[in-house]
Amino acid sequence: MGSHSALLIIDVQIGLVELMPAEVQSSVLPKIKTLLTKARASKIPVIYVQHDGPKGHPLETHTKGWEIHPSLMPANGEQIIRKRESDSFFETELQEELGKRGITRLIIAGGMTEYCVDTTCRRARV
Repeated sequence: MGSHSALLIIDVQIGLVELMPAEVQSSVLPKIKTLLTKARASKIPVIYVQHDGPKGHPLETHTKGWEIHPSLMPANGEQIIRKRESDSFFETELQEELGKRGITRLIIAGGMTEYCVDTTCRRARV
């Protein structure tokens, strides 16, 4: 993976995980956990992106649903970047953080690939 890589974990929050069918949860969460374990073992930086949802949203800020899923909690020193849109780069410090760390390659995983993960992947190429 290399020293210029980072693992970006997007929206693995309780509110989204609870919306997933049980068979998806039992498939997706262990795969993300495997990536997380391998990244940590390889000393690859891990950056979490946490969605700040509006009032009444499953990811409403500072509610139980907003919290990162307990099976994938950040370790000490792992950064959490908060966002309000599907694009993890839009009006966040993500690009600046990647630049400061010299990160040029992302391994991206997350809760809802058809939304925020897809959008972030497309924007990461720009």
